Amino acid sequence: MVRVCVTRDARGQITRLRIRGHSGYAERGADIVCSAVSALAQAAALGVERVAGQPVRVVQETGRLDIELESPFDAARWEKAQAILETALLGIMKISEQYSAHVTVMVSGGGDRAC
Repeated sequence: MVRVCVTRDARGQITRLRIRGHSGYAERGADIVCSAVSALAQAAALGVERVAGQPVRVVQETGRLDIELESPFDAARWEKAQAILETALLGIMKISEQYSAHVTVMVSGGGDRAC
C-alpha cells in the first residue's frame, strides 16, 4: 500500500509531503496506481522548486519520496508552492478514493506527528 502523510502547520499550510511504499495494484513497472501517485508527487516537487522558486528538500529512493518546504523566505513563493502542493494532494486524494485498498492519505497538523 502507498501511504501518503501530509503535514500542515498551525495555519493549515502544507509543510511536508511524505510518501512510502508500493500500491500492490500490479507488478512493479506496470502499476498504474503507484505511477500516478509518483508522477503527481514528483511534478509537485519540481514545481515547488522550479516554478515557485521555494526552497525545498526532496529525498527520493525506491518506495520513498519526501518533499519538505524550507522556511518561507518570500510570501509569494510560499503561496505558489502551496497552490502546487494542494493541487497535487487533490489528485492523490482522488486516486485514494478510487483505489482505497492501495493508497491511503493521512493528514497531521500543528506539530502532530501522527503519520
